Amino acid sequence: MENRYNEIKRQKIYGNRVDVSLVSDSEEGKLFEVEVCKSATIGCPNCLMNTRDMAEKIEKILVLSGLSADIFKKLDGKKIHYHHIFRVAVSGCPNSCSQPQIKDFGISGQAKVVRTDAECIECGECIRICKEDAVTVDNAEPSINCERCVMCGHCARVCPTSSLSVEKTGYRVMVGGKLGRHPRLSDTIANLASEQEVLRILQSLVEVIKKEGKPEEKVGSLVERIGISQLFRITLYS
Repeated sequence: MENRYNEIKRQKIYGNRVDVSLVSDSEEGKLFEVEVCKSATIGCPNCLMNTRDMAEKIEKILVLSGLSADIFKKLDGKKIHYHHIFRVAVSGCPNSCSQPQIKDFGISGQAKVVRTDAECIECGECIRICKEDAVTVDNAEPSINCERCVMCGHCARVCPTSSLSVEKTGYRVMVGGKLGRHPRLSDTIANLASEQEVLRILQSLVEVIKKEGKPEEKVGSLVERIGISQLFRITLYS
């Protein structure tokens, strides 16, 4: 199924979220959904990554993976409900407007900021813009508290001398979020992951679901049953 995907065929915008379904001409019975933040359609100044391109690649992997057929087979004729759908969220920055923390598989953009050799003029812009109180400046030396920093990259964006600069961008990768009767936030299994790493992790996760997943079992429940360390080992090193 290597044919070119249509343009966005169904799109609903709710505030900062946009629900995107990229459906190929030959696809039927899709039992997954990819939700993307508004950066994919109307743009966002906070966006760190190409969310639209990533959503298309994720959609294509899920179409080719046979996941929908696996879910349908495990349901064994039962009526398909909302909670049976495999849900993915793509967000361009740590604001996570598409709510990746409560999806089966979610990613959000990250930026690693480092101190450069450029002069710091102690303007204080980095301190003022940081919502996490992660940036301090002492004797013209800016410093970032990694425990507080969420890797939004805002401090580097406002620095007039580039004494703070983005060294690397990538994705935070999350699995196992869900709502319902027993809600749970997702587990983070990778930070600053490249596009290739994200797609490889997703492919590995789908194979785990097909092999280990029980009928009607959400990924969060699968994680609780086999353990996040086991899932971490399989998805990152398979």
